[in-house]
Amino acid sequence: AMYGVDENEEITFDAFKRCVHADDRAMVEQRIVEMISAQKPTSQFSFRIINQKSHDVRHVFMYAKNEYD
Repeated sequence: AMYGVDENEEITFDAFKRCVHADDRAMVEQRIVEMISAQKPTSQFSFRIINQKSHDVRHVFMYAKNEYD
């Protein structure tokens, strides 16, 4: 609903990146790569997404609690 994708659509990282505002996309990808490579226990940052159906811009605050094997 928030991203404007069909509920039957497979959500891949590429599909997620398509929803991220073009001006924020590189930063979001960099933060996620840094989070994984440094195995940070938590991460938080803000970015914008574009709803794929309505094309509304929405502001998102991401807080991730990460678990690693």
